[in-house]
Amino acid sequence: MARSRNRDDSDDDTPKRPQQVRRDGPYVVMLFITLVAVAAGCALLYLDNDQYGGKSPPKEGAPNVRPLGQELKADAGTPPAP
Repeated sequence: MARSRNRDDSDDDTPKRPQQVRRDGPYVVMLFITLVAVAAGCALLYLDNDQYGGKSPPKEGAPNVRPLGQELKADAGTPPAP
């Protein structure tokens, strides 16, 4: 009968296959830190939104933007800008 390659026999003279080292520990810690950071961010956003108390933010007027290609109207007494 054929022997399995992964069989762990202590009476066998052949060297055992080394077990692979698990390297996922740091990644799990980084995922946990990310989860905590996202939860803290959501809590802070909720607290910031709660401060408004249903009020809308103050209204600000839109800035006056002149169309492209239109020159600036200068006063008659001032020289044009270079």
